Amino acid sequence: MCNNCSMKIIIDANISSLDVFANLGQVITYLGHEITSEVVAEADVLLVRSQTSVNEQLLASSKVQFVGTATAGTNHIDLVYLKQRNIAFASAPGANAHAVVDYVIAAIMHLSKQTEQDWMDKTYGIVGMGYVGAELYARLSSLGLSVMVNDPPLENSSGSSAYQFSDLDTILAECDVVSVHSSLTHPHNSKHPSYHLLARDNLSLLKENAWLINAARGEIIEPRSLLAVLSHKPDVQVVLDVFANEPYLEPELVNKLALATPHIAGYTSDAKVQASQMLYKSLCAYLQLTPPTKSKLDTPDTIDGNTDLAQLVKCAYDIAQDDKQLRAIVNLTPSEQAAAFYSLRSNYRLRKSFYNYQISGVDKSTAHILASFGFQI
Repeated sequence: MCNNCSMKIIIDANISSLDVFANLGQVITYLGHEITSEVVAEADVLLVRSQTSVNEQLLASSKVQFVGTATAGTNHIDLVYLKQRNIAFASAPGANAHAVVDYVIAAIMHLSKQTEQDWMDKTYGIVGMGYVGAELYARLSSLGLSVMVNDPPLENSSGSSAYQFSDLDTILAECDVVSVHSSLTHPHNSKHPSYHLLARDNLSLLKENAWLINAARGEIIEPRSLLAVLSHKPDVQVVLDVFANEPYLEPELVNKLALATPHIAGYTSDAKVQASQMLYKSLCAYLQLTPPTKSKLDTPDTIDGNTDLAQLVKCAYDIAQDDKQLRAIVNLTPSEQAAAFYSLRSNYRLRKSFYNYQISGVDKSTAHILASFGFQI
């Protein structure tokens, strides 16, 4: 039942559990790229994902008083403008951390299988120690792997830390696997901007047979520099879930990537539900309402452990299928490519996070690895 049916709520159709918002007002859904200034003109509440840029151009003529994003990143939101307009804001930090780390582990297992290199013999570097970076660090370090971390804002803001920080050049030069998880910041709003953080000068430091993974924001890596490095170092394996000019893709770059996926690293069913729940609670708090409490314990799916480690991970998430779907659209015209890219994200078959799976029949050493990855044993 609607508590305030006069309140108009515009929501990105890709946000999960839309029905929970129906008791707060009139819910109208659009795809993210369809949300325009005309759409939000009479809206009181706007809930988006990363496809919608929320700024003065979008909101200047609107009645919007609350904006929420079902994402951890907020670079698509003009927070300064919202503050100037006294528009309340909420995000979903950490909601997709498990999902993105699952993605990174699936990529590592895939590369290990394809290159016949032992992932346990490698040194790992994590760039950006927010929710995702911290979760990846916890999983890798629990296995006794060598992990180096880089996060200048965190390093400078904390008097003491559980991490031993390294500079970016050292990580790029010494680590076999570099996984990027920085938020996107620019020179005008950060002392440590991440925009084009990885460009020609430092990308050239990548060691022989290095693996580079970016499941953060595409603009963190300068694409022409990456293409140049891959042209000179074909042994480097690169996995991109995000692209600088998304939804437009550069065929020349994609063709040199080991894996390419359509910005879906954080797309698990439970991550999307959690993000929705976080926004719902924030909106209820803004409206001074008490959200109902509800808990659900799902029975985990069981995976037979009678196979190798990479195949076990593949049973939970076959990252190669997402790569295949993206490569199928890379040679379309720009307008067709953009439509297809949005379609891949909008119609994505939501996978489950690793913690929804129970592995049976594995030996103790394999069980330890799988438990560190997040599986139930």
